[in-house]
Amino acid sequence: MKITLVLPDVGQRVMSGTGRLFRPIIVRHQRIGPLLIASALEQRGHRVQVIDAEAQELDDRGLVRELSDFGPDLLGIHANLMVFRHALRSARAMKLAFPRLPIIVGGPAVTSLPDAVMSHPAFDFGVVGEGERTIVELVDVLGAGHVPANVKGIVFRDGETVIATPPREPEQNLDLLPMPARHHVRFDLYRDVILGKRRFANVLCNRGCPYHCLFCDPKNKLGQKPRFRSVESIVDELTCLKRDFGVENIFFNDDTFTLNRTQVLGLCERMLRDRLGIAWSCRTRVNLVDFELLSMMHKAGCQRIDFGVESGDDAVLKALRKGITVEQTIEAFEACGRAGIDTLAFLMIGGPAETRETAKRTLRLAARINPTYVAPAQCRIFPPGTELVRIAAERGLISSDHWERYIRDEVGEVAPPFTTPQMSRRLGRKYSARLHLVNLLWPVRNPGAMLSGNPVSNLRRRLRVDMQILLMAVARRRVTI
Repeated sequence: MKITLVLPDVGQRVMSGTGRLFRPIIVRHQRIGPLLIASALEQRGHRVQVIDAEAQELDDRGLVRELSDFGPDLLGIHANLMVFRHALRSARAMKLAFPRLPIIVGGPAVTSLPDAVMSHPAFDFGVVGEGERTIVELVDVLGAGHVPANVKGIVFRDGETVIATPPREPEQNLDLLPMPARHHVRFDLYRDVILGKRRFANVLCNRGCPYHCLFCDPKNKLGQKPRFRSVESIVDELTCLKRDFGVENIFFNDDTFTLNRTQVLGLCERMLRDRLGIAWSCRTRVNLVDFELLSMMHKAGCQRIDFGVESGDDAVLKALRKGITVEQTIEAFEACGRAGIDTLAFLMIGGPAETRETAKRTLRLAARINPTYVAPAQCRIFPPGTELVRIAAERGLISSDHWERYIRDEVGEVAPPFTTPQMSRRLGRKYSARLHLVNLLWPVRNPGAMLSGNPVSNLRRRLRVDMQILLMAVARRRVTI
């Protein structure tokens, strides 16, 4: 069969830089999920077309032209919660242009709220959870002209009734999954604000998270039991990216890269032994690094680590169930500085225990740990299924069915901030702005770093990063740089 996979255009051209001196660049990262789906389908013998409408800057009319040229038998569309309405708009446009074309929706939206998503007739089938195995079975059954009632991990309509089949067990051996189909990627369309024009790619090393943060719901994402790829599998992918696609830089897109210390040390040893010569960055937790590990990572090419610091107050961290302390944050950032690794600190203003004083402690912590970059945000009531949403509903900040109503297009605001009598929206914006000031003052506080090498290039990069973080904050999205 011929299958088109679409990442919808969300209409956000996130740019950084100003004027002629600081030339603007459009910041985009690749999505691994659809590339894994494409690879699984191609292994089964299907012809696949992958369209990243946002990267290719295709509106719905452009999508119609692309589909007309390819002539697919099935259309798959990715929809996360924050941009669901854009995916729905594109699905409706495709259904209007190709009424007989079955449309399959996958991603976090249908995984979290399958009934609400399937209330829209534009979607014929939904893939819930990990989709690499499910999509192959679903396509085979549909290709044979059968009803997919025995395919695990899907939802579909029978008249006005939404039918959900039994859930599919997550793949335990991640090495059995195919390598992402990167021959579909136009690398020139993707940019990282720090790397500029250097070619980069995202890579996943694990799935699942054992932690229980108040604002996260790993059960509806990739599960709470961590699963890890082998070092050999990861190195094979890195080698392929460098050899076949000219990739110079990697972002390990795992929620917690250093979850398995043995895996990370083994990977670093192999990267050094094989002389891969690839620079890379990752994200992890402050309680899962130490100087020995960081030194090995730096030797293997690690240039930057993103940490979910969130708060400078232990009581707030406990209320958020982060499982870390302020002291661990200080130790982790000091160790990164000694190891020569740049840092990014995600900081969050707001939440059930936030007050003016705790927010001020976060400001003081940001100044003390002196991260290379700060990514501030207000605590927002998101995503559905989290303890934060339950508490917000109990306090009357949102309705208990807010997200279902959002998916059904009955409410406007996608993710309202979590406010308290001590931390209003206005105060939240005020303290977030003060955290942005930490970014702006970094060159002043670190003149040696700014003057080393090419000072103009360093200043240009700083302005690009600062502007992107600010724009992403306005767009209510966590920054990926």
